[in-house]
Amino acid sequence: MKRNRLILLGFIAAAAVFASFFGGAFSYALFYASLAVPLSCFIYLVFVYARLKTYQTIESKIVVKGDKIGYKYILSNESSVHFASVKIEFLDDYSRVETANNQDEISIAPALRIERETSLVCLYRGEYKVGISAVIITDYLGIFTFRRSNPSVMNIRVYPRVVKLRTLGALHFGDDVKSPPFSAKPGGEQDTDLRAFMLGDSIKAINWKVSARYGELFTRRRAEPPKEKIAIFIDTSPIKGADKIPGEDRILEAALALADFYLERGIETEIIKPAVTLNRFQINNREDFLRFYDTCLLMSFFNMEAEEYLENVTLDNAAVLVLITADCEKFIPALFNLSAIMNTCVILTGNRENNELSVLRESLGKTALVHIPEDAGISDVLERR
Repeated sequence: MKRNRLILLGFIAAAAVFASFFGGAFSYALFYASLAVPLSCFIYLVFVYARLKTYQTIESKIVVKGDKIGYKYILSNESSVHFASVKIEFLDDYSRVETANNQDEISIAPALRIERETSLVCLYRGEYKVGISAVIITDYLGIFTFRRSNPSVMNIRVYPRVVKLRTLGALHFGDDVKSPPFSAKPGGEQDTDLRAFMLGDSIKAINWKVSARYGELFTRRRAEPPKEKIAIFIDTSPIKGADKIPGEDRILEAALALADFYLERGIETEIIKPAVTLNRFQINNREDFLRFYDTCLLMSFFNMEAEEYLENVTLDNAAVLVLITADCEKFIPALFNLSAIMNTCVILTGNRENNELSVLRESLGKTALVHIPEDAGISDVLERR
């Protein structure tokens, strides 16, 4: 294109010199013809700009991050003029279009529709535009280029992934614990006390050992054991740098994976998220989980005082606290106090050097530390493969 422009400028300059020195009808006609070339190219581009139509569709406007969905776009020449050069550019900041043979320059004959089907993958959670970012058209001599941005707008809602965990081998609390807390499904009743046998009591409830000792029938009175509960504290402090959006996604996906794991095993989970106020989500069933999942779509990470919320939070009946964060240093004082009364664990996301992790583990004391680097799968780390 640059070469064509230089040739045209040279032709115009030569025609101008020729007309200046020799004059006459022919020289001036040649000069005006040289000026008419770029003008005609410009008018042609304006016409193409007005008559080229772009359409695009996606298989679904509500998807899960990482899922591949069908995507189709159409370029339509709704005129009787040949379109010499059309090129498509796609949005690639939050999504990716499989662009093999989809970004080549193409020409479109009069009244022709070019339809191409491919696939699209959304890289991050949230609500944003996907598909075509711009259509670039060039005239038949390659002199001028017009760029039409956002020729058609297509919004999509992308939810974070829910990673299915088979085990939680990474959450070991103490040297003697060989399995993660609540790894077995709770259930059953426990004895509370004994009383004398009464008419109507089940024979199965008789405690024969005690009855034999006292020479009188005694029955067990049973009660449900205390309900096990895990608390998950999500650090919603701002994440700086290029890792902001991926870092937020990793934190939420780790929380969702844990909540889903315990929900399937009948363990109550409380998700704690500091925002303007402290938001708490009790997850006892799948409906509770889906309500929290909906909030993850547009959850903001802007709280500058998350550590203060953790210092003052009340964790009624919780047996385990898991803090999910990208920066756990500021939580160390609060974690020291909490680890004295309950099992605590930090899931740290983002890349850290080995020496940094060693210093952190020493600083955390009894608090366990699980590290999920950027290039590691959540399930690989939490299941400790």
